[in-house]
Amino acid sequence: MGNLTDIQRRAIVNDLLFSCRDGKPPHGTFAKLAEVYGCHWHSIKRIWDRYQKNVAQGIADGAPESRIKGNSGRKPYDRSKLAAKLKKVPVFQRRRVAATAARIGVSTSLIRSLVDEGYLTRRSRRIKPHLSDNNKIQRMQHTLTFINEQTYQFENMYGMIHIDEKLFNEDIDERTFLVLPDEELPERHRQSKRFIPKTMFLAAVARPRCRRRSLRGN
Repeated sequence: MGNLTDIQRRAIVNDLLFSCRDGKPPHGTFAKLAEVYGCHWHSIKRIWDRYQKNVAQGIADGAPESRIKGNSGRKPYDRSKLAAKLKKVPVFQRRRVAATAARIGVSTSLIRSLVDEGYLTRRSRRIKPHLSDNNKIQRMQHTLTFINEQTYQFENMYGMIHIDEKLFNEDIDERTFLVLPDEELPERHRQSKRFIPKTMFLAAVARPRCRRRSLRGN
């Protein structure tokens, strides 16, 4: 709900004067005018009270116009100055809104506004494998061991036990940063995702093994 214009304020006073009975507006008039002009009835009452006070002080027209002149309210942050502050913070340290806001001394809502307005964008960078020639050869040789030499098709692996290790990585594969449009994401290289230091749980999964005939009674 915006502020009432001077024309609306003058119209409200005229409507109140027209509806007055014995110098007082009837009960419910403030609420009706508030619905017409899209404001709270307290605003209508304040305009009427100030009009009466000004008339009592000798101001003929009551001067109901707004006392807020020109540009008012809190001035918006200069986006170029914010961009200069953000550039001083390394991109690697701009992963979360709250942390970024704390590092440049602004509110989190302002950082979210920059994201909504397009001054900041959320972009992700995955860890890229940094393989040596020996690593590439080993991967190829490991893949070839799963090919059936007679059919030249990959084995179904029904007889394999799949082992997996999980959790508590020192780093993650993909990280999101808050960057300006002209900034590059920081490079993140490791030999492979498998080389991130971690504390692991070991899990093994395989197809059930059982005999066709029950062992009970044997």
